[in-house]
Amino acid sequence: MNGISLEQRDQLNQYLTSQLALMPELVVEVAGNGVAALAWSRWTLANHTIGVLVGPGRTGLVALVTARRLLAWGARPSVHLAVPREVLGRLNQGEMDRFETLGGRVFEPNAPLPAVALWIDGLFGTGFHEPLADELKELIDAVNYDRQPTLAIDLPSGLDPTTGKASLPAIRAEVTAALGLPLLGVLKPFAKQLVGEIALIDLGLPASVWRR
Repeated sequence: MNGISLEQRDQLNQYLTSQLALMPELVVEVAGNGVAALAWSRWTLANHTIGVLVGPGRTGLVALVTARRLLAWGARPSVHLAVPREVLGRLNQGEMDRFETLGGRVFEPNAPLPAVALWIDGLFGTGFHEPLADELKELIDAVNYDRQPTLAIDLPSGLDPTTGKASLPAIRAEVTAALGLPLLGVLKPFAKQLVGEIALIDLGLPASVWRR
């Protein structure tokens, strides 16, 4: 399986915006729908609670779109923020507002975690930086200890996207949803115990775009 570096990912995003006029919101919408479809096909989620971990970056935005789609299909996603909502970027705040307007529940950091059928990890993605705050360490530990399946978006939170090395603690995923192509760190053999199975999310881009 081929992988993609962070530099190549950045170049791809710039190309999509400047040459194809594909705004980030559209790409995120496609990605979130794909992650939701993967989760829906893999686990029994109708009328079940799903814990969606959301950070301030683009991975968190994909997680919010995923939550909105699963809500529309009959699941009961609850969003758990890694940072206070006022720290979220404009796009993340807008998507969170849509989710709440449709009846979704959003919990501030340090709120008690519910019993869930599935966790969806959208905490850090490629924006991970050490050291982790104590409350984020406790959140990751709690999700791992819960032993319910976890679906990581892009890469498990705490995993370096280039080297595949992990912080302690890091999310242990049963499945990692790679957006288009997996990041190089996800493909490292020693990362497999955290990455789990790699599932490719189709972003609707032709092969010629990925070969650039």
